Amino acid sequence: MIGFRPRGPADCCSCFLRPHGRARRPRHGGFTLIELLVVVAIIAVLVSLLLPSLSRAREHAKIVKCLSNMSNMPKSVLMFVQEHKGWAQLIGSEHEWKIIDPDRRRYSYQPTYVGRGLRVPSTLRAWPVAYAPYLGISSLIFNEQYFDRVYTRRISYYDSKYPRYEVFICPSDKHLVNNVWSPIDLFGLISYSANEDVFGVTDPYPGNGDEGQPWKDGRTGDTQPPRCRRLEGRMESIIRPSEVALFCDGGNEDNDREPALLISNGAPNGPYLENYERYWGRLPHRRHSAKGGLAVGCADGSGTYVKAIEWVTLGGKPFVKRYAPRIRVSPYAPGNLPAIQP
Repeated sequence: MIGFRPRGPADCCSCFLRPHGRARRPRHGGFTLIELLVVVAIIAVLVSLLLPSLSRAREHAKIVKCLSNMSNMPKSVLMFVQEHKGWAQLIGSEHEWKIIDPDRRRYSYQPTYVGRGLRVPSTLRAWPVAYAPYLGISSLIFNEQYFDRVYTRRISYYDSKYPRYEVFICPSDKHLVNNVWSPIDLFGLISYSANEDVFGVTDPYPGNGDEGQPWKDGRTGDTQPPRCRRLEGRMESIIRPSEVALFCDGGNEDNDREPALLISNGAPNGPYLENYERYWGRLPHRRHSAKGGLAVGCADGSGTYVKAIEWVTLGGKPFVKRYAPRIRVSPYAPGNLPAIQP
């Protein structure tokens, strides 16, 4: 047949081709308003379910970090004690350590040096400075490298002058500035309190209603004559060290400037952390959780988290009536407690 040409594949597909050989694509409509609202509602539900879990996980991570500090700090004390013939670093004023350790062989002292245009005499190191080498901070030698006599709640003031050492800072602490007291009023970025019953000097004026002596055998130590002494760093005298706090979350939730020290005297109802809190009101029991709790470093080198299991209201303010497990401030035996508890 004249002019006959077999049809090939191109001829068969020609009906499906647009001009210029482009394939025809099906049209898709956009999302409807109802579909968008459903997606948004699902996302909102997921966020509401996940946020509390994320918040709890974040706070748990902060507690873990704080407990790591509370484990490392007591261990540094134990290493310090091994190198200082059984003595931990003293917390005391100049006239106290000069009487107790006149030869300066028992505790840790910083050398005389010239700084800020002044000659700074040799003096007792504050406890964070004394334990710093055992915490991996070899650069911290002088009190003046981390602490200041100037008190201010402006954290930027200290950040602009001194480095931060995370081992001394609780990630949940909102105030940060605290007072380590020894050997003088020193302020810096520190979140923890030290146990003056263990590290402090016995009050030379017992019965004055101020500091007195540690709780022992069911009685407060503020009596004449003194029945027992603060340990002045004698770690071997601690009874059941796993139950005694060397350090814990410190500082006042009311943002005042009380010394960051734990003492069992003055707490007429017992030698425990909750007794100290009720009397002095210095423990930040809501730092980690609204339910109440504290990170504690014990004298056996362990860190533990104590939870508030019972509350009491005094003067319109809530205080923890009982923590679990129970941790003592006094290094001595608690004895039989009075019938009336806080």
